[in-house]
Amino acid sequence: MSLRDGNSRFHVKATSSLWTENALTAVTARRLSFAASPSDWSPDGRFLLYTDLGEENVLHLYVLPMAGDGEAYRLVSGPSADAQGQFSPDGHWVAYSSNESGRWQVCVTPFPGREGKRQLSTEGGQQPRWRRDGKELFFLSRDRKLMSVSVKAGSTFQFSAPTALFQTHAHEPIGAEEVFTYDLSASGRRFLINAEIERNNPPPVDLILNWAAQLKK
Repeated sequence: MSLRDGNSRFHVKATSSLWTENALTAVTARRLSFAASPSDWSPDGRFLLYTDLGEENVLHLYVLPMAGDGEAYRLVSGPSADAQGQFSPDGHWVAYSSNESGRWQVCVTPFPGREGKRQLSTEGGQQPRWRRDGKELFFLSRDRKLMSVSVKAGSTFQFSAPTALFQTHAHEPIGAEEVFTYDLSASGRRFLINAEIERNNPPPVDLILNWAAQLKK
């Protein structure tokens, strides 16, 4: 996302330098705010999932069709905030965080349908991420534990109770632009976590007074 000429727009550019940068003009049908942030592409590349401020300055998830003159629309309806959307590897489901219950919880909804939402977390959670084969979903609990949910997706969405894998020191996202603070390998066996550094005994600070006079000696 870039702010140019006073307008917020998403821009796309191939990793190869052979393709010039292009603005996604279709999204301008609904004006982007300073907090707009893309979170995921659909596996077939037909849809962009992003977060932006909606009604009453509340974060909502929007879907932007990439073909034709498609106009962005809400992923799920309602006044509650929703963010951190992630398409499943088969593109039939979207995992996201919602505060509809009064605190952030991890939910899954079918795509492109908008009905049949399921809540996966039980004690709060954010930042859902799929394993590459779609058989496991991870998220961070309220106390920063990395949680795992086994998934069996088909015509219905079946999932296990969340299981704690290990304690992390992942920091809270600083703003809407920082969607996730961790990532995982395709197998889901290794994790890269942006963690807070705890310093119980910070190094001392030396303060030199009248240092300019010392230079004359």
